[in-house]
Amino acid sequence: MHRISLFILGLGFTTHCFGQSGFPKYYAFYELWNKGDSCLTAQNYQQAGAYFYKAAHAEVEKGFEIPREGILYNAASSYALAGKEKTALQILNKMAFEYPFKDIDALQADSAFLSLHDLKKWNRIIEKVSTNYTNWFVQENIYTARTSLDNPADEVIFYPHRAAFTNKILNQDTLPFLSISHGNFRIFFAGNTYAAAHLPEIKEQIAFAFSNALQILNVKKYNRGITLILFESVEEMQAFTGVRAQGGIAYAEFDAGLFPITATRRPQFKHEIFHIISLNALGPSGCRLLIEGSAVYADNECHIENPIPTINAYYLQSNQLQSLDNLVNHFDEIAVQNDVMAYLQSAGVFKYLYEQYGLEKMKLLWTRGFGDFDTIYGFPVEKVEAEWIDFLKSVPIPHDFDIHKLKEGCG
Repeated sequence: MHRISLFILGLGFTTHCFGQSGFPKYYAFYELWNKGDSCLTAQNYQQAGAYFYKAAHAEVEKGFEIPREGILYNAASSYALAGKEKTALQILNKMAFEYPFKDIDALQADSAFLSLHDLKKWNRIIEKVSTNYTNWFVQENIYTARTSLDNPADEVIFYPHRAAFTNKILNQDTLPFLSISHGNFRIFFAGNTYAAAHLPEIKEQIAFAFSNALQILNVKKYNRGITLILFESVEEMQAFTGVRAQGGIAYAEFDAGLFPITATRRPQFKHEIFHIISLNALGPSGCRLLIEGSAVYADNECHIENPIPTINAYYLQSNQLQSLDNLVNHFDEIAVQNDVMAYLQSAGVFKYLYEQYGLEKMKLLWTRGFGDFDTIYGFPVEKVEAEWIDFLKSVPIPHDFDIHKLKEGCG
């Protein structure tokens, strides 16, 4: 069976709002998908198909894009394995003609669909998916040729993005934006806002966030242009995105970041700009621990001095430290319950691996994942977990440390 996994950051959305209240519809969708995946693993195929089908049609916040055709694929294959051929064909037909699904090789090779091959509708679906692939391949070649440089220039280049969510924000007339260029950034803002009155400070903060990310990643030159949209308030940004994010939102695949700029809370430029640069410079990663942990490490601010080891030492002493296996395999389930814990503990793991064993090994782990940890590091993951815990035991916790300060995150 060809199984399509849900890669959250591949959806083009990462956030640092430190609160599931920021996007409850997405987490409701994620719960449906997770139940479907669990049923599939348990070979409860009909129930898996039902959960996947609901997930594929779930409503999420405007700022999210979920891979609906991929989730429908899982629904169709689950129903086929359950012996519900008619339902499977109906879903495949929807994928082929409405989305349009184009992975013809996966569809033809998938053993889950063997029972459908002799049915009339199967050939019609195969023909349509094959046509979808041919049309996509032609357009992709044209797009790639027009948006690639044989000899990359030294200038900053702003790349086009098809169906970029940010374009919908900038191209509407209700609330227009001014813009300025600053280094690698194109900054959009409204003239009568706190952001407009504090552009010099904002430019300094952005420049530091950019150089900080390059230093951590050891990137000598980064020529991709980055679009930043600055909103007057959390509420204004929520009106455009459907997401309530106190610190900011990064759309790495669109080279863009969105931030509410107010007098009462710092914009988390270091966190979100690190997302944009790391996911473009290192490539996509399937590990939420590394993606979010590295961005928290880049930000490195959370109410107290030396926050990452200190807060994690507190978690250890209070028996709240998650196992490394849980952080790797169940990051979002932990984040639903306590996102501060998920983010800060992931940052602790990233910090220890990065500072003790170096960037080159981290780059391999970023792309290959913890399944290859033994090969990359030369010892089992349990060893580094034990080392990290031993290190945390040596970290002093200030007498006035107050975990309740983290309730609203690290803003």
